[in-house]
Amino acid sequence: MKFIAKRRRKANKNNYIQKSRIVHLLLLPVISIAVVFVLVYVGYNKEKKSREAIYLDFYYQKALHISQNVTGYTSQENAQQKIMELWNNDVVKPADEYLCIVDSTSCLITHTKYPESSGSNASSNAIIGHENYNVLLDVVQAKANFLGRYSSSRGESQIAAFVYIKEFNWLLGIHRSYKELSKEVNADLTNYLITVILSLGILLPLSIILMFLVFKQIIKEKDVVEQSLKLSEKKFREIIEMLPEVVYECDRTAKLTLVNQVAYSKFGYSFEDMNNGLSAFDMITEKERNFAKMKFEKSVKEEKGSSLEFTALRKDGSTFPAIIYSGPVFSADKLLGFRGVIVDISDRKKYEEELKTRQAVLEGLVHDRTKDLENKNADLLEKNDELEKYNTLFVGREFRINELKEKIIELEAKNKTNG
Repeated sequence: MKFIAKRRRKANKNNYIQKSRIVHLLLLPVISIAVVFVLVYVGYNKEKKSREAIYLDFYYQKALHISQNVTGYTSQENAQQKIMELWNNDVVKPADEYLCIVDSTSCLITHTKYPESSGSNASSNAIIGHENYNVLLDVVQAKANFLGRYSSSRGESQIAAFVYIKEFNWLLGIHRSYKELSKEVNADLTNYLITVILSLGILLPLSIILMFLVFKQIIKEKDVVEQSLKLSEKKFREIIEMLPEVVYECDRTAKLTLVNQVAYSKFGYSFEDMNNGLSAFDMITEKERNFAKMKFEKSVKEEKGSSLEFTALRKDGSTFPAIIYSGPVFSADKLLGFRGVIVDISDRKKYEEELKTRQAVLEGLVHDRTKDLENKNADLLEKNDELEKYNTLFVGREFRINELKEKIIELEAKNKTNG
């Protein structure tokens, strides 16, 4: 009996150990799957946020590009037409994308999705999750650029990219439905989600393999997005190469990071000069360079664009008059540098000088003609004085003749009386 009891205790112990091993074997894949799930879930959310950030930056660059193309405009109507033309030319935009313009009081000037809302006030529209801005009015009053989550007047949750247009004190905004954007991102990540579901039902090695494939797919899709962005950058490059004026980008230290071909031909610098760290100040005469640096430092401090008329300096030492228009370039509310246009105003200066010369000649002719008229007037006044003298003389002589006639008549009358 004792032997049997001892064997039973040993069997129970072995059963416990075996069950314990089975539990451990069962827990191992469960834990591994849980780990895979957590890792994939974290990776999914990170990639989703990354893609949302890429979309945000894309629409911000799009709004910035449109705003910079109305730099120098003086007519609000012409500026609005140009903005709408540039936005409408993008034929690949999604159906839920729309554009709006608000003025300095947060009133809607243009709204492509709801045109009837033009003239309404959008100052109380909510800015979501931003430490400095709570409503749209805060952004308008700050005269700042903004990209992030936004709630429209109709309560629609959106992503929005606002760019400040200094010339008219406007905010140009490009919007997309956050719901529709999330659908796009989730649709792009469908393979990722399917892989997650499959990875939950397999062991660690296969989970790791699938996870690797998933991340490989993500990287591939990310490459596709990056290729799309590169294509957009290529189109942007082609656009700036078509412009007849110098287009440039520089960092916060004024080091040039991008120029079009016009810049090379206009200033005489080479691609190697650019790679050697060419500064925007190298293209300004030494006499005006310190003032330009002060103005640039102020723009960096205030994170605002500016304009400046200056004397441009070529590599060979020759100069020409120019005007520079610049605007800030941001990424996630951080100032990266400035993008701008340099306009050669030599012809304008030439016309101004010709106008001054013609004006001086005209003023000289007017002066000579005035002098001639004054001289002729003086001659007429002199002749008029002479006529007055003769008139006075003739009147006095006629008066004396009449007196003599009266005396003759009187003497004749006396002679008759005496006779």
